[in-house]
Amino acid sequence: MANVQVGNDAITITTRTLSLERTACYLMSGALASGGIYSYMQRASLPSLLAGLGFGAFYGYSAVLIGRGRAVDGVDMSVLASAALLLAVGPRAWRTRATVPVALSAAGAAVLARM
Repeated sequence: MANVQVGNDAITITTRTLSLERTACYLMSGALASGGIYSYMQRASLPSLLAGLGFGAFYGYSAVLIGRGRAVDGVDMSVLASAALLLAVGPRAWRTRATVPVALSAAGAAVLARM
């Protein structure tokens, strides 16, 4: 998956395009951003809007990094976003067993496991 070249004082890592990881990040980005917008339109929930757009931006930027060949940075950012998403939504999913928090927790865990 990665070619490692050791030079005089530097290590260069080049990777092939990780299309599945990039696609997963784009899907999470779109789902979270649209979910935040939907929640705001239905319930005027500003925290949901900000969280959806914020997490969506993290996933979107990580997909862009992966696409530009900075796979290590992109994967690290998506792992951070997935862990933060689980910490933010996981307790609510456990407590309420509502559909949306459980689905968000499962999606975050799936991306975290894949990365």
